[in-house]
Amino acid sequence: MSPNDPQIKVVLADDHPLLREGFSNLLELTPDISVVGEADDPGMAAKLNEKWQPDVLVLDIRFQSEKTGIDLAQEILKKNPNTRIVIFSQYDQDEIIKKTYAVGAMAFVAKNSDPNELITAIRKAKAGDIYFPPEIAKRLAYLSTQTLPLERLSKREVDVLKNIASGHTNNEIVETLGISLSSVTKATASVKEKLELKSTAELV
Repeated sequence: MSPNDPQIKVVLADDHPLLREGFSNLLELTPDISVVGEADDPGMAAKLNEKWQPDVLVLDIRFQSEKTGIDLAQEILKKNPNTRIVIFSQYDQDEIIKKTYAVGAMAFVAKNSDPNELITAIRKAKAGDIYFPPEIAKRLAYLSTQTLPLERLSKREVDVLKNIASGHTNNEIVETLGISLSSVTKATASVKEKLELKSTAELV
């Protein structure tokens, strides 16, 4: 990188302070990358993205809020499809990898990867290239031909399932979603059938 080349501006969002600090320090030690903002929740990440207009937005998936990094990526990309987003997470389940690609993120990197994978992903995203490390790319290629379990569910069924997984009772789900008890019961039964599960414990 020559002195005249601009650095890649990055906003980094992760709700674990020590991890965020560690990865921020790693990126700051990389000559062509500058961390211009750090966030610990999706709301702050959205504000910093709006404020700094970074070249690359790096998002964790799980925050201590109902909204996930993928939810935020989807919202931001609807408003500005040119935003370059890297999903960076300790979770690499099939659904997450497929959703990362589906919403339009440029890259997915697991936190247990070699740290250089994140740097590579940021550089690739800045250049407008999609980047999924080889092992993730192989899984994504396979998943593109498969229907994942959650994709069999309707939006209402997914909402009911999320509430069940959060430990809510049927009456609490009725109040939260504004639907009837009968609808909750039917949705729960349908979810069990579609996912081939027998009990609420298995759903959770």
